[in-house]
Amino acid sequence: MGRRSDPAWREEAAWKLLAERVLPSLPPAHAGPLLLVDEVRGGDHFGGREVWRWNRRAGPGGRGTVLPTATGAAVAALRMPRSRAALALAVRAAAACLRPGGLLLVYGANDEGTGSIDAEMEAVGAE
Repeated sequence: MGRRSDPAWREEAAWKLLAERVLPSLPPAHAGPLLLVDEVRGGDHFGGREVWRWNRRAGPGGRGTVLPTATGAAVAALRMPRSRAALALAVRAAAACLRPGGLLLVYGANDEGTGSIDAEMEAVGAE
């Protein structure tokens, strides 16, 4: 099924980018627990990392919660939300879960608005 006929192609492409290229290439300084935000794919462990999850809404990924309860994550990977308000909330909440020096990743397609992420990242002191 091609891009035009499969509405889920974007989700699959974003996940593959994160899982197959970005996370495996991280330096050892970012070894440790991974917080996945609003991502239904993946298991309880990922490449030797413990995986914690935060879903803002209930769905296939599990029960939704207002805020994450995890603390001390080495990496937080946030699937690009659809609205700016959701992005602002998710970036701030995920950043609060990171250990000092932790890495916050926001991933998605260019046409999903990933170009607007800079302002939200600057607001929490991240690049």
